[in-house]
Amino acid sequence: MSDNPYTARRARAGIGASGRRAERKASTRLGARLTPASGAIASAKGDFAAGDFLCENKSTTNASLSLKLDWLQKISREALPKGKTPALALQFVNADGTPEKAGSWVMIPEHLFKELLDGRD
Repeated sequence: MSDNPYTARRARAGIGASGRRAERKASTRLGARLTPASGAIASAKGDFAAGDFLCENKSTTNASLSLKLDWLQKISREALPKGKTPALALQFVNADGTPEKAGSWVMIPEHLFKELLDGRD
């Protein structure tokens, strides 16, 4: 790592920038509406809404991502009072926020997955 404070600050900013780009691109791919201030406003939670789903978005430029229970609990707390289904959108992206091949996923609650499986019969 460089001793130059500007270089260090730019490196940190780059990580956030790819995440913001990934969030915008994911919402577009999913036909979703971005939440103003990415959920920081009390009345507007989650990163984006797509139909009946309220989504939290996480992305990384690394080859792995540690899943945190807190992310799932947070989006559940925010979605359920609004009558929405919580979902966690994950992307493994390059620096411009574009997903790697097979790098975009959406996690939904198990009970909904079971409903979808049962509805196929």
